[in-house]
Formats: sequence, C-alpha cells, structure tokens
Amino acid sequence: MIVLLGTGASSVDVIGADAPAKIIPLTQAPLPVQKAIQSQLRGAKLQSIEQISEDGEVSYQAVIMRAGEERDLIVAADGTILSIELGLSETPPDVQKTIKAQLGRATIENIDKVFDDGEVTYEIEMTKDGQRREFTVGADGTLLNIDISLAEAPAAVQKTVSAQLAGGALVNIEKSLEDGETIYEIEFQKNGKDRSMSVAEDGKLLSIEVGLTETPAVVQRTIQGQIARNVPKVIQKIFDNGQISYEVEVTTPEKWDRSFTVAGNGKLESIEISLEETTPAARKTITNKIADGKLVRIDKTFGDNNRFTFEVSVRKDGKTSEFVVGPRGRVQGTGE
Repeated sequence: MIVLLGTGASSVDVIGADAPAKIIPLTQAPLPVQKAIQSQLRGAKLQSIEQISEDGEVSYQAVIMRAGEERDLIVAADGTILSIELGLSETPPDVQKTIKAQLGRATIENIDKVFDDGEVTYEIEMTKDGQRREFTVGADGTLLNIDISLAEAPAAVQKTVSAQLAGGALVNIEKSLEDGETIYEIEFQKNGKDRSMSVAEDGKLLSIEVGLTETPAVVQRTIQGQIARNVPKVIQKIFDNGQISYEVEVTTPEKWDRSFTVAGNGKLESIEISLEETTPAARKTITNKIADGKLVRIDKTFGDNNRFTFEVSVRKDGKTSEFVVGPRGRVQGTGE
C-alpha cells in the first residue's frame, strides 16, 4: 500500500468501536480454532495467539515458528482458515511466475494464501523504491490487482484524480484487473475525511465517496428512511451513462454488510437482500441456476407500478455472471 499520510475520520460516522486485540493461550480459543491451528503446526512451534475483533467479527491470528521463520495464520471463530503466510517456493509455479514478474528489483515482505468461500488468492506485500506496495494473484497466476503510483497511471486517469483531489491528499491507488476490466481504485483524504473514488482507464469518473449532506435533499430523505437501525458506513455517488445514483453501504444490527441504491431524484432503486428474503419461487430458480457456483449477492430492484425483480450475481470457475429473476421464479425474458 502506498501510504502518503495517516488516515483520519471517515466520511460517514460509524457507531461503535472494535475491541482491542489481546494475547490469549491456545486453550482459551474456541475448540474449532484450536483444532485448525494444531492442524497447521506439523512440527512447527506455536509462538502466540491474538484475538482480534474487526467490524464486529472475531478472528484469531496465530504466529508459528517454522524452520526459523515466523509465519502468520488467521482463523475465523468457527475454525475456518482465512489465510496462511507462505514462502515464495510454497506457491504454485504459475503464481510464482507472476510474483517474480511484478517484483523486479522490489523485495518481498510477505505472501498470504487467502481462502474466501472456496476461492484461493495470494496477497503479496513488497517494498519498492522505499514504499510498501501490495498486489493480488489468482490461483491460476492471473494478476488481479496491484498498488501503483499516480505517475504509473494513464495520463487520463492522472488528470481525473488530480481534478478530484483539489486540495486533498492522495493515500493509495490500486489498479484492478479483474473480469477483464481495468479500474483504478483511489483512496484519498479531503477536508480531514477519508474518501475513495473509482476511475476507468479512459479517465472517466465512475464513482466517488460523499457525505450525507453532500447529497440532494430528496436523496437524503430516502437514505434516512432506509437506514432505520442500521449503521451507515459509506455513500458512493455513481456516474453511469449520464445518470447519477447513490449507493449506500450499511451494517445491520446483526453485523451484516448491506447496500441499497437511490436515484438522483430520491427514488429507491434497489436493496441488497439475502437468498432467504426472495420469494419461494425465485429462491428455487436462483438455487438451481447457482448449482456449484458461489452466490455473490442479490439485489431486489424496483420498477414502475410496484413491480420488482431480483438481480443475482454468481461467481463460478473464477468468473462472475449475472441474471435476473422475477418474483414468480421466471428468468427475465421468459414471460415474467
């Protein structure tokens, strides 16, 4: 990560704070966590275990000494292994090839093998020209994203970023290469607040984080009506084919992250929901179409005359696809 200055307050105040991390003995960790850690020792020595609370979720970071080197292991409270620190030689050949190609004269700081709902990626931290940078490689060796400097971005991107900063300070730029599309994710500070924006390779501004008071009054009313007991996290102003909308991320009392979208005129366009919140017929169709893929998200979208559909995003074989299902379970275009 290219950090040019420290972080400050967020643009939307988040209620509550994470508990400080604490060192605990193995016997105080939940039994599934103990088993997961012990399964990874294989003759190595357990140095320490730290209980971490982040965004309301508890995980356990174990430090293991193997062959004279310390390695980190992160385990969820239910015993699911979230990440394992590896050496370069322990990664697959295709992954090694991509890592070496990106390194150049940089130095590897650490490599984490990350597990996320059946998908494996490798997160690499390196030091280049005196700065820490990160990049992510897929299990097949595909470069998924990489931190870059502003000077390494296309001229059109540089121009857009500089215009939006306007007195702000750049914190980090991540070049994302997933799903065949290149997007630049920028983190910056402005007026003492942390902000983010997304820019296309041609310099088009795709989205920018804003505060609630920076949205139109009609949008503010809709957002406030939807928040209810949820905790607001981020508001993104989205630019799409000349239309403006606002995507709002919230955390529910159950600690789930959800989002909803509001049009520029204040109309509620969509709400992210769970599979269980769809109609029975739609749920059956969605389950059948997912098959052995991974459900990414479902959005309940609202049209005219109180009509609604479910927009479903699925990831399978490393690729993301989408389809739309009506409340009676018919895929869009089949007469629903």
